[in-house]
Amino acid sequence: MAGVVLPVFPMRSFDFSWLVGASSASFVVKRSIDVSKWMSVTLLSRITTSSNSNGTIQVGFQLEAPTTDDPALDFVTPLTPFATTTISSLAPTVSVTGATVGVGAFVRVIVIGTRVAAGGSIAAMFSCDLIVRNGI
Repeated sequence: MAGVVLPVFPMRSFDFSWLVGASSASFVVKRSIDVSKWMSVTLLSRITTSSNSNGTIQVGFQLEAPTTDDPALDFVTPLTPFATTTISSLAPTVSVTGATVGVGAFVRVIVIGTRVAAGGSIAAMFSCDLIVRNGI
């Protein structure tokens, strides 16, 4: 079955080289993407360049349940993303991860940078789309 492509963000640079020691940082790139009418979600990342000598960059999504009752609170799945993929040092390439989502779901896309040792760069340039489907 064909899917629908939902653009998440265009080609963009992510640099986590500023991380020190064994540490990580994450941030939300896009939130409250309505996927409630779809059964499956696939995150497609197009990696243009990547330089991850002492760490990793992951991109993934979390299930989210925004509410107008208390919009200041984030109701999301635990800190571990629902589905992730590691941005490979082999570029250019395509990376894909997906999951079946529950009824009424929203998702947010997050990027996580992790440093495992001092020195070196942790950077990549990539874009992401969500492909949503009602079947396999």
